[in-house]
Amino acid sequence: MKSRMSLSGTLAVYAVASLFPFRAFAGPALPVTKPPVAPLNWTGPAPDPLALQGQWFSYPDEREVVCTNEFHDNIIAAGGGLADSGAISGYVSTLFLDDVGNLTNFCILATIFNDTGPTVEPWADGYNSHGESLQSQTPQEPVVMQETRLVAEFAIRDVNWLPRQFTGPYRLSAPFIEAVNEDLAAWYCWCPDMPNPPPGFQAGNYFVPAWDFGTIPPGQSATRELRFEIPAGLPPSDPRFSALLLSFDMQTDILLNRTTSLKISTWIDDPAPDTGYAYPEEPLRGSDASVFFNLVTETAPDSWKWRQPPNLSETGMDVACLKEDPVLLADDFLCTTNTTITNIVVWGSWLYDELPLDPLGAGSPSNVVFTLSFHADIPAGGAATWSMPGAPLWVGTFGPGEYDVRVEAAQIVEGWYEPATSNYLPAADWTCWRYTFPVDITRAFVQTGTVDHPIVYWLDVQAKPIEEIPSARFGWKTTPTHWNDDACWAPATEPYSGIWWEMRYPDNHPWVPESIDLAFMLFGGPAPEEPEWDFGDAPDLSVAGSPWNYPTRLATNGARHQIDPTGPWLGAPPDPLGLPDAETDGQPDINALGDDNNGYDDENGVQFPSFPPMVAGQSPIIHVLVSDGAGVGGTVDAWFDWNGDGDWNDPGEQVLAASWMGVGFNPVAIAIPANATNGWIFARFRISRRGGLTLAVAAPSGTFLGKTYARLRYP
Repeated sequence: MKSRMSLSGTLAVYAVASLFPFRAFAGPALPVTKPPVAPLNWTGPAPDPLALQGQWFSYPDEREVVCTNEFHDNIIAAGGGLADSGAISGYVSTLFLDDVGNLTNFCILATIFNDTGPTVEPWADGYNSHGESLQSQTPQEPVVMQETRLVAEFAIRDVNWLPRQFTGPYRLSAPFIEAVNEDLAAWYCWCPDMPNPPPGFQAGNYFVPAWDFGTIPPGQSATRELRFEIPAGLPPSDPRFSALLLSFDMQTDILLNRTTSLKISTWIDDPAPDTGYAYPEEPLRGSDASVFFNLVTETAPDSWKWRQPPNLSETGMDVACLKEDPVLLADDFLCTTNTTITNIVVWGSWLYDELPLDPLGAGSPSNVVFTLSFHADIPAGGAATWSMPGAPLWVGTFGPGEYDVRVEAAQIVEGWYEPATSNYLPAADWTCWRYTFPVDITRAFVQTGTVDHPIVYWLDVQAKPIEEIPSARFGWKTTPTHWNDDACWAPATEPYSGIWWEMRYPDNHPWVPESIDLAFMLFGGPAPEEPEWDFGDAPDLSVAGSPWNYPTRLATNGARHQIDPTGPWLGAPPDPLGLPDAETDGQPDINALGDDNNGYDDENGVQFPSFPPMVAGQSPIIHVLVSDGAGVGGTVDAWFDWNGDGDWNDPGEQVLAASWMGVGFNPVAIAIPANATNGWIFARFRISRRGGLTLAVAAPSGTFLGKTYARLRYP
């Protein structure tokens, strides 16, 4: 009698060797949609009801995703072909029988082997019951299968969602085989023509269970355990019982893929043994499992801005980066486009494939909190002979549910490196995980480099499992792509601005002592809107009759501030938001009224006493009016040209240096030198969040707004 095996435990995606001693080439990867396509039923969601884009899937959160390519188990020659049981395979690994011998639960260990590549025969014409037709295909080169999904067509997701009629896949109907651990649902039909279905039937959105298998490179495989239950029990008299029991006893392939049709179709409701026979003629040709994926080439999607792919060979390794040690890792990249970074991809592994636990003791690659950050660059020769991250510019924390994680590759052999101890393990993990961190554009990091003025930034990564156990250690994957300088590490946590140490391959590694670089990819979002700037209006030599030459215009790198409703700024202009008006350049004027006369008068941020007059050698009180969209305030820097020589560079001419002022009027005493020049004096005031601004140049972060104030007369 078969033993009863528990179905409890933690699921994991992992790699295994081929389950079978034979393996041939699968057919080439086929595009799911090949116009003209004329389906007889709707098989996709509202945005694509005819499923012209491919096979559609639905996640529990109602996210709809599509796969554009289908993967088959066979080479198809004209009139048929030989089966290949190695490309899509699976056997029953666990059975659970009740007291009367009915089958109530079982597991299938399913493997997808990516053996895409050139074939000697083209694909023959295909057919399915929805009317899509597949034309002959030319051979293809090996491809990367990304977002690979396996569909079990012999099962249902839930008894509350049944097909409107049992003409296939479920000719036998009850007792139903229900999936237990599926990740998402594959669309089969959408039936809007049935507004009043009979009891037990739904009017549309009929799904079957599907599982994510991640990314599978050519020549590699991924394996998952698929779990099922039969609440009513499957009796020994049911032919499905015999097929499942045979697979359990003999470990024979139970996943049959025998169709060249596009999308899910021509189903068989039995889990059918794959005995390797050739394709039968229609209508007997069918499948109990299908595999779909999205095609990825080495060029990657158009939207990525920087890409350093993971090294998945035996020379690849993972570098520990954990918060409790702590170890913080960073690698540099070049920005040539002013844009936001809205997606960050990091590849890595867990030491000995031991996944972090949740509070209940279940292991999962998502039981971890990541801290990601972008830093400025300190070039080599600055703090050390190697370049390293400088000041942190952006820091983000991502917990479970705030990122996507999937298998990038399995059945690999990778090394492990501890930078703090220089300890290197040549074979320490076997699964590469791809973590994708979406960033809302409202809080995304804005990189400001251009082709003419590129900027080097650093991406920093650190992981913290939610349950701190010493054995669950995350490592950032290395890449064979080298750019600029070595990756760095520091015994620190964010925010960090100290010394970093460069990383090179350790002793006993084939690439010792070459530079270590780390695997990541950055995606750019919409380019930030062109900023608006507020310039000054002190006179320069371009103004007729001016003996002064203050830095005002863009050509002389004049002071300018990016207009930002989050503030701070000086004054209360008559703009609906109280913001200063914008200019494309400085407005030099002999009376420093250029900005006042351009647009609306927004030069009311500093008020000087009219009586008694300002006198040399005294300290009159002025009032600085601060506005701030965030309601915080800012720091003010100010200069007076006391000697009237046309600049603010002389000793004693900076009267305020990073002086903090709150929102509203701020009284300030100004000490006028006893030797100040009698007559008209020009002053410049600048406000910012951080202070320490200089006389000129831009304050581009969006949190700085400032003014140049008009000449002042001292009797």
